Amino acid sequence: MRSALLAFVLLCALCVLVGAASASRCPPPAPLCKVTGGGTVYVCEEGRDNLCLNGGNGECFKVTIGFNAQPDKNNGVKGHVTIVFHDGSGTKIHAKVTSLLCDSELKTATFQWGNSDYLFMKDEGEGPGIDVIKLRIGGTVYEQVDGEYNGNVQFHS
Repeated sequence: MRSALLAFVLLCALCVLVGAASASRCPPPAPLCKVTGGGTVYVCEEGRDNLCLNGGNGECFKVTIGFNAQPDKNNGVKGHVTIVFHDGSGTKIHAKVTSLLCDSELKTATFQWGNSDYLFMKDEGEGPGIDVIKLRIGGTVYEQVDGEYNGNVQFHS
């Protein structure tokens, strides 16, 4: 799924670079949706060993997240994200959402703030499914540790 999202983003970027003359070859814009959620997730830097839980190596830590994003009346996006790292650094992020890409069928959404920071989420439904969270902040990608998410992602039509 990561490669499909990357391919879509790269194709859209190429369409923007070549200008309106090639716009007919661009994929249609993804439908916007409203997505809300929050909770606590354990994350590790991408590619790190997930042995941090239960007395492991300590490279993973708890992150508290709250977010909402939706289309606004001017064909833009409105919403915010609040992220608190519980790793001893005291890092807190509170930012306005600047872009939103949704797939309501797959129940996935990625929203961005700043130049390259983003939050990816997937709603696995109620019950036994475990929602997915992934962060990119300051050039570092943080991946969810296994099924360690205590919260909820919700898509609204």
